[in-house]
Amino acid sequence: MLRICLPALAGAASLSLLPQLPPTAGAWVAAAIGLGLTTTRRTQPLAAWLLGLLLMWSAANQQLADQLPSAQDGNTFKFIAEVIEFPREEWPQVRLLVAPVEAPGLPERLRLTYFEPDRVPQVGELWALTARLRSPRGNRNPGGFDYAGWLHRQGVGASGYVLTAELLTLGSLSFVQRLRAHAVQRLSRLLPEDDASATLLAISVGARHQVSRAAWNRYAATGTSHLMAISGLHIGLAAAGAGLLAWLSMAFCQPRGNSRDTATAIALLAAVVYAAISGFAVPAQRACLMLGLLAAGVLRRQVLSPQEVLAAAALLLFMVEPLVILSPGYWLSFMAVAVLLWLARERQAAVAPGAFAHARRWLMSLLQLQAMLLLGLFPLTTLLFERLAWLAPAANLLVLPVFSIVTVPLALLGLLLDGPLAVAGDLMLRLAYHSLQLINHLLTWLAGWPGAGYRLATPTGFASIMLWLPMLWVLLPRGAPGRGLAWVALVFVVVSRPPPPPPGCFDLYTLDVGQGLANVVRTPTRTLLFDTGPAFRGGSNSAEHVVLPFLRSQGIRQLDMLVISHADQDHASGMASVLAALPVATSMTGEPPGVTASSDRQCAAGQHWRWDGIDFAILHPERGGVGTDGNNASCVLLIAAGKHRVLLTGDIERPVETRLSYGGRLRPVAVALVPHHGSRTSSSSSFVAALQAEVAVVSAGYRNRWGFPKDDVVTRWQQAGAKVLTTAASGAIQHRLCREQGLVLELEYRKSAARYWHDRG
Repeated sequence: MLRICLPALAGAASLSLLPQLPPTAGAWVAAAIGLGLTTTRRTQPLAAWLLGLLLMWSAANQQLADQLPSAQDGNTFKFIAEVIEFPREEWPQVRLLVAPVEAPGLPERLRLTYFEPDRVPQVGELWALTARLRSPRGNRNPGGFDYAGWLHRQGVGASGYVLTAELLTLGSLSFVQRLRAHAVQRLSRLLPEDDASATLLAISVGARHQVSRAAWNRYAATGTSHLMAISGLHIGLAAAGAGLLAWLSMAFCQPRGNSRDTATAIALLAAVVYAAISGFAVPAQRACLMLGLLAAGVLRRQVLSPQEVLAAAALLLFMVEPLVILSPGYWLSFMAVAVLLWLARERQAAVAPGAFAHARRWLMSLLQLQAMLLLGLFPLTTLLFERLAWLAPAANLLVLPVFSIVTVPLALLGLLLDGPLAVAGDLMLRLAYHSLQLINHLLTWLAGWPGAGYRLATPTGFASIMLWLPMLWVLLPRGAPGRGLAWVALVFVVVSRPPPPPPGCFDLYTLDVGQGLANVVRTPTRTLLFDTGPAFRGGSNSAEHVVLPFLRSQGIRQLDMLVISHADQDHASGMASVLAALPVATSMTGEPPGVTASSDRQCAAGQHWRWDGIDFAILHPERGGVGTDGNNASCVLLIAAGKHRVLLTGDIERPVETRLSYGGRLRPVAVALVPHHGSRTSSSSSFVAALQAEVAVVSAGYRNRWGFPKDDVVTRWQQAGAKVLTTAASGAIQHRLCREQGLVLELEYRKSAARYWHDRG
């Protein structure tokens, strides 16, 4: 099974690395070759690779066909939809997952935002909605969240926001939906609304809609996020409990009956029911498949290899739902079990004399097991999350016994004891809740340790190879030569950083923050952030979602200077988040500190400094001159490596442009940031002509409501000889300028890191 499973999964995974799907003709050729190769045992792995790729290709094409056509992007639709998942409330907005009913032309699943609803929709309800929809798309930045990829693997064909909504009917819930909804209502009435009750909902019925962002961060920092997903641990406990009760009942009532087979069947049934109630997440599906295969072996009196069972479960899950291969949970779930099976095979438990020695050996084995999981999963967690939860072994050692022995059993028994036995069930649910409060206190304490949940830079070059070597500690037996290299590789990856620009050069990154602005300037040893992007209606901002993840991915732990061009929300809204997250040596703003947030000083024409041979000069605003507030108060920053220059302009308009143009302060530049996102209030002919830019960069949102950049503005820059790039089309844009060579690098992240599910427009 392994020789078929691994190549098939590798073939499917390889498709996810392509910028676009192969054509239909190529897929049919691959299918024909793959079927031909199945005839001989030697070529079967290659056949499995091709057929795995083909199955993934078919599923990916089907999902892409279910997306909202780009020609209808931004249109308003009226339709009836059923709410198919618990809404996530993040007031003033509510996140909904709905399925349109009898709405030809619309995708099967939509993700909608409903602002300030009079009534929060509930699962199973039918609503008449008017919504503005857009095809799956997200900002594209190094280190940033791939929103389009997430929508694709969730099977969501469009996102948008609700304009009007009218409740039509409460709808008809399935049996499983009624059970889940009843459990949510019961726990909501019984317990206070806090992180412990939200976690109890997550582990009992898979409803994670109430888990706060702070709780997610706490679990991630301590390496205990797996507790939030109903996985093999939960399913195994449910199955073991049901099987044990069935076996004891059979042994008491029918001493001569086949209690083993009956208990096995009941245990499997309990696992499937629990997984269904929990929403059938990937870890739950994996656990059910493995238990089903093992139960089949028990019932047929066959001894099955755990490795073969794991491989079969992985292959079956992929065949049933091919896009699951894109889910981080799929790889982490199966990889964690693979590590555990490997350790179980390699280690032989020794008999320890005495209770104290036995307990000590047991604790040391648990701690070593957690360390093995940390190292064995290190490549995946680094690639997927760029995080090292070094406290995970200790955190799991403290939390797992309470969670496994107290929390989960009490939660499941509490939900089962309902109706006439609800009093006893409520008591158990309260005890489970209090155990989770204890767990949260422990995790909060651990998450407060320095460096907990250490964020790693994106591995590049040699670090991307060393990334896989920590697995040697798991794979090699004790005393094997080279096993200690695992720790060397771990330290190397942790301390490695993407290389900064070479001496005499600097990098300019214009980040894709939507309708706003955020630029990062790096010299060999210094970093400057120019603006922090917009805020969002839900309360978050681009600094949290784009700027800070990008800085972490580059290994930047502090800023030498933060410049806020002016006080508009699309430029300054993330300032507080940046100051709270990173040490900032100096900050300045184009408007008085009382207008924006606190800053060390104001920008003023004539300010100048030099970093690593790179010159920085503020050209505007002038005290007492044109532009003392608003857009025209924007800092204008000129950066030069010798005679090769970049101009960052903020939102200055024509009066300031004219003053700069005729004041003799403008010289030809290699890269110019187009003022005010390409508005007609800016980019005057004299300004554009004076700059003679090689490249003009527009930071603007995709299909924004103002229509920026304006066509005539783009034409003006192009006629002056500039290549015009927009963050909407290019994603994050990187330019490198060097003293000797000038502009030596231009990189558009939406193109360089494109995957087949990304929109190219």
